[in-house]
Amino acid sequence: MSVPRLSINSTIPLVRTSTWSAAVAGKNVASSVEGRIPILGLGVYRIKPSDPAVGDSGVSLCQAACQAALEAGYRHIDTARLYRNESQVADAVSQKVLSRKDVFLTTKIRESTGDAERDYRAAMKCVERLPPTSHSQPYVDLLLIHQPPPTIQHRRSLWQALERLQRGGRALNIGVSNYRVEHLEEMRTGYARETSSWPPCVNQIEVHPWFPQTELTKYCAAHGIVVQAFAPLAQGRSNGGDVISQIGTRHGKTQAQVLIRWSLQKGFVALPKSSKPERIRENADVFDFELDGEDMHLLDGLDKGGTAGATYKWNRT
Repeated sequence: MSVPRLSINSTIPLVRTSTWSAAVAGKNVASSVEGRIPILGLGVYRIKPSDPAVGDSGVSLCQAACQAALEAGYRHIDTARLYRNESQVADAVSQKVLSRKDVFLTTKIRESTGDAERDYRAAMKCVERLPPTSHSQPYVDLLLIHQPPPTIQHRRSLWQALERLQRGGRALNIGVSNYRVEHLEEMRTGYARETSSWPPCVNQIEVHPWFPQTELTKYCAAHGIVVQAFAPLAQGRSNGGDVISQIGTRHGKTQAQVLIRWSLQKGFVALPKSSKPERIRENADVFDFELDGEDMHLLDGLDKGGTAGATYKWNRT
């Protein structure tokens, strides 16, 4: 099969206003149909579907966060079956503030049975939770394998399920998450090569100054795989805060904004997580400054080496 490639939309990554027109949306929003992915997105990990929003809006916290992000100019939302909030993301997008085609939605599936047909049905359920357009069934802009399944047969069958969804137009792009070089090499020389579906469009991984995953990110760059940073703020860790604070002071920016900017300048798609509208807006205010060579050198110096800087336990093994 022919594999469409994703490029990063970094020239005009956000709509910078709270109001839209067809002309503005057409100029500023990169849709997946054009093969482009917004360089900044909202992650909704750990925003539970049962969490109520603050106030008497009557909507869930996840829906309110997504709506706040869209109003702030985000055009990219990242969810997963594991998060159990795909329906709340769909509710936010269905508010018709924007057309579905103007929002880039990513979801992920983790479990594999080892049987491609059963894996296909499970993956289809993820897609069905997302909003349709007025002219089409529900679809997802990017569907990822959340973590490498335990055996090559499980990894192969789940990838085959994603390929089938892509052929059917229900997943416009497919990729992986938390894949290491050995998993990607297995794909390249084996089951993805067999179906000409190499390379995956995206590898979504933990990557930040404390855990830069240099070997892996270089591998992805060499093979045309977009790297998404799902933890650009390193879960708010404070060690190294003096360095980041000093850089932020020089630029008039917060520590979070400095870390997001580091990801963007490395060429990664950044997916900071927040449920607070003010923090969501703050995280998007990163396109009016640039870290210089000294800044990047200082941030690169936070690397703990090996897996020591990882914040997620599966990356420490």
